[in-house]
Amino acid sequence: MSAGFLDRLKLLNKKQQEAVLHIDGPMVIRAGPGTGKTQLLTTRVENILTKTDTAPENILCLTFTDSANETMKQRLFSAIGNPARKVNFYTFHGFGSFIINKLHEYSDESILLNPVDEISSYQIIEKLLDKLKYTNPITTKWQNNYYYINYIRTVFSWLKQS
Repeated sequence: MSAGFLDRLKLLNKKQQEAVLHIDGPMVIRAGPGTGKTQLLTTRVENILTKTDTAPENILCLTFTDSANETMKQRLFSAIGNPARKVNFYTFHGFGSFIINKLHEYSDESILLNPVDEISSYQIIEKLLDKLKYTNPITTKWQNNYYYINYIRTVFSWLKQS
């Protein structure tokens, strides 16, 4: 073990150290905000890569936030250098998108694989509104544009937040 690794290990509490030193098989780390999860996971990955013949690309680290994801990448790169670039770091959402992209040939329907930008969202809603009967009140137009399109986008935003 390198001196740097031992220094990082000493920063962790006893339970966190146990998690870092557990290198056989997968592990789920659950803890509240600000409890050192990213430091623990980064140090654990470093330990696995140092003590085993595990290839970096065979390690998967999932986080909830882009910030935690980026922090883990930077910390691991600082600790072990270029092999850190091969470790699979994803947010849960990003990993879901990766799986959908990887397995798209098994899907019967076309799936939107990436976030939709503002212009595309308008185009999608317009296409949906075009399919409705002209008697439907939400298809009301003013100056050749759908009157309720901004409201519909707002409703979708509220639904996503809920």
